[in-house]
Formats: sequence, structure tokens, C-alpha cells
Amino acid sequence: MAHPVVVRCEEMWPADIAGMISHGKRKGGDLDHCDQGRLDDTQWLIGGYDFAKTIHEEIATYSEENLEEELLALEKIHRKSDMKKRLKDGLKDPFRDSKQGPLREVILTANGSYFAADNDDPDPYLAHTTTKEGDRQTVRLCRKKIAAFKEAGLEFFGTYFPEQVRHLRLDMDEEVPHFHALVLVTKVRVSKRRGKQTMITPSANPLFQSYELLQDKAGEFFSSIGLERGQRSAEERRKAKEFDLPVPEKREHVAPQDHRAARAEDLRKREEVAKETEAGYLQRWLEIDRYKEEAKREAETILSDSRLEADRIIRVAEKKKTEAEERYAEVEQIRKEQEKEMDRYEVAFEKGIDAVDDGKIIYRPASKTNKKDGLNYGPNAPQDAAEREAFAAPIRRASDVIKKYARRIWNSDLAQCERAIQADPSLVDVSVSYDPDKTDSSDEIVQVELKGVDRLPRSVAAILRRIAKGAAKRIGNHIGALIDRKADEKARVAIAEANKAKAEAEKLKERAQEEKDNFNAVFDEIKEIRNFAQDYLNKGVYEQIQNGSVTKVARLKMALEAKGLAEKTGSNIDIRAPESKRSSPRER
Repeated sequence: MAHPVVVRCEEMWPADIAGMISHGKRKGGDLDHCDQGRLDDTQWLIGGYDFAKTIHEEIATYSEENLEEELLALEKIHRKSDMKKRLKDGLKDPFRDSKQGPLREVILTANGSYFAADNDDPDPYLAHTTTKEGDRQTVRLCRKKIAAFKEAGLEFFGTYFPEQVRHLRLDMDEEVPHFHALVLVTKVRVSKRRGKQTMITPSANPLFQSYELLQDKAGEFFSSIGLERGQRSAEERRKAKEFDLPVPEKREHVAPQDHRAARAEDLRKREEVAKETEAGYLQRWLEIDRYKEEAKREAETILSDSRLEADRIIRVAEKKKTEAEERYAEVEQIRKEQEKEMDRYEVAFEKGIDAVDDGKIIYRPASKTNKKDGLNYGPNAPQDAAEREAFAAPIRRASDVIKKYARRIWNSDLAQCERAIQADPSLVDVSVSYDPDKTDSSDEIVQVELKGVDRLPRSVAAILRRIAKGAAKRIGNHIGALIDRKADEKARVAIAEANKAKAEAEKLKERAQEEKDNFNAVFDEIKEIRNFAQDYLNKGVYEQIQNGSVTKVARLKMALEAKGLAEKTGSNIDIRAPESKRSSPRER
């Protein structure tokens, strides 16, 4: 025979945890249904007695980390005004404001008939139950089934609420064993403006989004120990609406204390009816008169006591008012001190960030000598000890945040690259080649090669390659421009020389033409002289040539003189024919 497993959830605020602990220790709340003799049987499985402190510290840690992450994110995007405003706002709860609390209490149990022991069980666990008439009866429970339920419950919470259960206990002092669990579900959100934010979000667990899914998973999980899912009332109501059938009434969960209160009220009414029936009306009237007198006296006594109590309450109220005013003054003083501290922290934060950016403070990683990381003075820090102390004192209060900021810079790719290059300069060994024949594209004139850059971080290596390529391109462009300018100058000089040579050539041409014309004129005159000389010789000089008295040169001289051209030709021939005794003066 299968028995239903029962699981339900209640919303809780962090302030409600104290009441949960108090009820678990049976020091507060409704305790009529608890057996004080079996209080020691209750098992605190996770969290212990002080889990409230642990949860409050965890929530406070989330608030501090969220504030720190948001400040770093705002600083990264250079939103200093928003940083100041966020610092002024202070810590915020890591959950959204809503009517429902951010925590969930999960109660897991089974029908009481599941735990019932057989009649022949030699060692049953003795518990108690309360009848409708208000009488207590002892019930026998099976220890093996209790152990199986405990083991399955631990596995259930570990499977469907991994690392989310902050408190888990198994109550054994009531009618049936049952679990109380406190579940805290977180979800991490990352944004550019707020950074990494850890928020308490119950809906991040799908079992808190659907009550039916929670019941289904519990039924499936506990089927191995003989339990089954409870009645599917929600599904029955949906089907009835779908087929236009009478819709079953929705079952409302009644808290155990409400159920016990209703049962006590029913017993009281039954007792009143019985009294009226047994005593009769006469006795009732007599009792009523007596009750009236007693009530009157009691009312007078109560009235007198009430006046005294009212006076006492007024005095207590006035005292509490005075204490409240004093407390308010203290809180106001604390608030002012906190504002001053926040202002000092803000100044320290800004100075520290500027000091890191200016190289006055650097990050110091953990080492063998210094097991914890920290901050050191940078190369630009003051050298005098007094000046260093005056510089460092205002920023110590924000050293944790400044250290994280410096650590991020230290761990950045550019910083790692710088340290690597300082340790091994060959990482950026530059090889530059120049090929002046590559004139088609200036990118090929100069080639820059970084030989060891592959051993640097990938992002930094890519940046250095882009820088080297850009430098090569700019150098190539500059060289190409120089080459073009030199070529233009050479061309202009060549053109000027060519024009000059052309002008000289024109002059030489003109001079040559003149020489040619002069030569032609001389040649024509020479031809004319030759012809004249020939005719002259033929006419009278032949005899002188024959007898040797006139040479050929003298003959030519004579011909030129006869023609009147000797001075024109520039001849320096000075030959005179020998005088003949037989010649006449005229002939001579």
C-alpha cells in the first residue's frame, strides 16, 4: 500500500530565522503538540544551532562584494560621479524588495500511516497523537521506516537543492517525523555597469517556480521507499474546467497550529453544550446570577488594576521614549560618523586609484618571503620617509579596494608584456629590411619583423604586430615620398639642362648655317676665280710658266690680283715674279 509524501514551502525573511531556531529548540511558539520528553531525539543535520549567524554573515558578504564589484565596474567605464553616489548609498541587500521573502522554508513529511509499526515489531519508536476529543494516545512507529525516510530525505535535498540548504533538521517530538529545511538560492548576474552581482533569487531553482513540479519530483524520488505523490487536485480542477464539469473545491493548506486551535475550539463548544444539558436551565440561571456578581466584582478589581497598570504603562512608555530619544541621538551621531568615514574612504579611494595610475603605488604579488600579496611603493613615489608616510596615510583605509585595482592592472596583458620584455629584451628583437626596388607599393619598401613576439600574450602580440606594420607603412610612405621628390628634382634639372642644350644647339645650328652660307659663297667665288684664272692663263701667262719665270702659286696670285680678290681671301702670298729684262714696265 502506497502512502502520500507531503512537501510544502513557506516564504521567509532573514529576520524570521530567529523564530525558526526558537521553535526548533522548543523555546517559543505553539508547543502543545510537542512531547518535551522526546526533544533530544530531534536531529540537527545541517547548520547546527547558530545557522542564523552564518546566513546573516553570508548575506552581508554578498552585499559587500556586490558594492565592491559595482565600484570597480563604474571606475572601469570612468563614471566617477556614479561611484561617489554609489559610495554614499552604502551597502544594499542582495535581493529584490517584494512581498515574499528571499528565503524558503521547505517542510517534508509523509502520511502517519506510513510510519506505523507492525504489531509484532519488538522495538517500535513510541510517539503520541491527539484524538478529536483532545485525548493523547501513544502510537507505535517503525524505526526502519524512520531511518529510510531520513536517508531518502537527505538525498532528496542534496539532489534538488545542491549547495542551497543552509539548515536541515528532523523533528522527532511531534506526531510524525518531518524535515524542516531553510534554502538560500543565489544567481550571479554580470553587467558592464554593475560588474558581477550575486543575488538571492529563489526562482533560480525551478522547483520554486512550480508547486506541482515540486510535488511530482518528491513523488518520483520517494517511490523507492513506498511513498507516492499526493492528490493531483490542481490537475483535476483544470480537467473539470476543460470538460465543463463541476470544479472540485480548492483545498487550502491549514497550518498545524490552526488545526489544533480549531480542534480545541470544537472541544470547548462540546463541553458547553454538555454542561447546559446536564445542569438544567434552573441551575444555569443561578450560576448566571452568581457569575454576574463575580463578574461585577472582578470587573471592579480589573478596573482598579487597569488604572494602576495604565499608570505603570505610562511611566514605562515615558521611560522608553526617553531611551528612544537617547538611542536616536546615538544613531544620528553614528550616522554622521559613518558619513565622515565614507567621505574619508572616498578621498582615500580616489587618491589610491590616482597613485596606482601615476606609478606611485604598485601591486606586490605573494612570494616565499611575503605569503600574502599587497602593495609597494612605485618608482614615482616620494623617496623621503616622512613624505612617504604623509603620502600613504590618507589612502590606507581603502587599501583593499586599491589592492584589487592594482592587481587587475598587474595581471593585465600589457603589464605582463612589459615585465616579460624587461626580463628578456629579445622578445621584441626587431629586424628591419629595406628594398628600394619595391617601388610599386610603399608597404613593401620597408619590412619590420618582431622575432620573439609569439612568446607574449596573444592580444599584446597582435597589438605589437599592428604597431610594427603601421610603422613600416609610414616609413615606407616617407621613403617613397622622398624618392618621388628626388626623382622630380632630377627630372627638373634634366629638363633645364636639355632646354639649355637645345638653345646652344639652336645657336650652333644657326652658326653652322652661317658657316655653310659663307662656305658656299667662298666656294662660288673660288669657282669663279678658278674659271677666271683658267681663262687668264690661257690668254697670256702660259709663256711665262713655260720658261719657268712664274710658278703656279704666283700664277694664282696674279689671277687674284687681277680679279681684285687677294685681300678678300686673306691670302698672305707674297710672290713676285722675277723681273725680266725683256719685259716692259707695263708687263711688270
